[in-house]
Amino acid sequence: MKKFLILFTCFLAYFNSYSQLPPAPPSALAGSQVGLTNSINLTWTAPVGPFDGYKVYFSSPGDPLDSAKIASSATALNISGLLFNETYTIYMKSYKLKAPSDTLRSTATPSVNILIIGLVAPSPSVDLSLVTHNSIGLRIDDTSPYESGFDIELNENGNSTILTENAGVSIYRPLNGLKAKTSYSIRVRAKGNSTPGPWSPLIYVSTKVGLPPAPVLSSDLNCPTLIHLKWTIPSRSEDIEEYILKKSFDNATFFDLDKPALAATDYYDQAAVPGQTQYYALFTRNSTGSTPSNSVAVTALAYVNPNPPTNPISDQSNKSNNHLTIRWTNGAEDLNCRTNIRTNTYVLIKINNIGNYVEYANLPGPAGSVKISNLKPKDIVDVSIFSVSDKGKFSSSVFIRDTTAGPPYPPTNPIAVLYYDALGNPAFDVSWKDNSKDEDYFIVERSIDNKNFTELGKIKMDLVSFKDLTPEEATLYYYRIKAGSNTEGESAYSPIIGPFIINPSKAPNPAYGLKAIENSGKVNLVWYDDSKREENYIIEKSLDSGANYSLVATLGKNVTSYTDENVSSGKTYLYRVIAKNAIGASANSNIASVKMSGTGSVQSPISFSIYPNPAFEMISIKSEELKVESVYTLKIFDRNNRQVLSKVIKLNNTETLEIPINNLGQGLYNVVLSNGETSLTKKIFKY
Repeated sequence: MKKFLILFTCFLAYFNSYSQLPPAPPSALAGSQVGLTNSINLTWTAPVGPFDGYKVYFSSPGDPLDSAKIASSATALNISGLLFNETYTIYMKSYKLKAPSDTLRSTATPSVNILIIGLVAPSPSVDLSLVTHNSIGLRIDDTSPYESGFDIELNENGNSTILTENAGVSIYRPLNGLKAKTSYSIRVRAKGNSTPGPWSPLIYVSTKVGLPPAPVLSSDLNCPTLIHLKWTIPSRSEDIEEYILKKSFDNATFFDLDKPALAATDYYDQAAVPGQTQYYALFTRNSTGSTPSNSVAVTALAYVNPNPPTNPISDQSNKSNNHLTIRWTNGAEDLNCRTNIRTNTYVLIKINNIGNYVEYANLPGPAGSVKISNLKPKDIVDVSIFSVSDKGKFSSSVFIRDTTAGPPYPPTNPIAVLYYDALGNPAFDVSWKDNSKDEDYFIVERSIDNKNFTELGKIKMDLVSFKDLTPEEATLYYYRIKAGSNTEGESAYSPIIGPFIINPSKAPNPAYGLKAIENSGKVNLVWYDDSKREENYIIEKSLDSGANYSLVATLGKNVTSYTDENVSSGKTYLYRVIAKNAIGASANSNIASVKMSGTGSVQSPISFSIYPNPAFEMISIKSEELKVESVYTLKIFDRNNRQVLSKVIKLNNTETLEIPINNLGQGLYNVVLSNGETSLTKKIFKY
């Protein structure tokens, strides 16, 4: 027992001595900055043996020694609130508690040194000599070596734009594409990867005025020695400090023409070169630079020949056996640019086509007539008139011919030759000899009985032939011609030539378009004549639905209407028309049917004549048996029965009605007159 007590006492003494030993320190202490924050993460390995906790010590040259006490179960620690850009020395100890007021500490671990990297605001500046109307030269100076780049904030009137820039100590960055005359604020911050540092203080700078606006240049006057230029400024006229107007004759080499005032909007170049193209450009200028307008090419008008006199006429009311009065209209003058101002008008004459023209009068420019005296009866006078300008330029001449008073001589040697046109239609070519030099026209007349002549045409002077395109087969024709003067009357007739006859070549074409219309107890028949070969028209009718036809009437050539009075109320009649000549009869026309319903009187059809035939620009219609004025519808149909004219007219027994046909083409036409009760048709040929 005594021995046991001794052993227990020795063990207790050993145990007490062991419990007073310091604990072992932790191992593998390591640490690193958390991103670019001001905190550190530490890790370590716990020591072997008993201990009650850890104490961590950390300090830097700028931050006094500090410590943190943590539990024994921990193997990591975050230390925050450190100073940027300071290197911290960190070490640890473990400890055991002997008593509440006494502690045993291990030795210190090897220390670790950790730099707390921090971003500082860079120092931006602007080189004012590099500020333009659309760019700012920004310089960034930075003493921190830890950034990965920079953010540049550009603010204009509350609108911010973030630009990026690579890292560096001293960086020049041009800010381009800016607005002219605009204030900007700029600030810069450094970035470490994606973590931004603090912004620099704001700096303020304004861009300069921009290049001046381009004028829009134009011209509205190009006189020989005076060109008018004008321009508009689309915008920013306040940015213009000066105008410079330049001129060129080759659109390549320009020279300064003038410096118009800033308030000007146009310019007159009084040194333009007549007939030459000049080029202009207007430059605007300010402190930033100059801007050209569009180039304008202006060809100054050349001085030109005056316009010739026009419309020369011989005044027939002021003409005699020994004088003529010639009038004309002076050509228009350019009163704006005065390129062709007339100063004199010359009149030259030649009599009876003998010799050359000689000067008769030199008149002032405004003159518009001349009296040519000391002539003989029937003198043929050729007159030439031209103008001269104030620049000595001559107009072309206009010519007129007239004769002194006296009727023309009659034509002689008339001839008529039968020919056929391309369609096989017969025609006579009538020609004659012109024995006068002062006629205004010729009249060609035709007769079928050598007694009563009808005018075929009135043609202009100097024409000595006429084509009669309207002769018909089986008809005798006679011709005569006379010359006429507008003032002195008409000549005697030429000798009469004829007779001429065109024998029928075949049976006539059938009539077409037959219509039968009841009118006051009678039947009005109308049809279209489609032949020049008929000698008669035969009208037949049937009372038994066409089984048998009886003769109603035999009518003359070119008749296209008939009124059948031999009818009874309530009956139905069929009508047909047949054309005949010496060769034979045509086919029947179409059948026209009418059923009678009443009786009464009917207005007798009128007869009328149309002349001239052939016609040129006008036909004259003369009624022959009309007692009172009546209203008729005039219609003209071409050879294809297409209506080409419709007109309401009034006819009486005293007046001749003239109808213009100048818009119709050449060919054969049917003229139909109708008053709703009766209708008449005649043929005309239009040249």
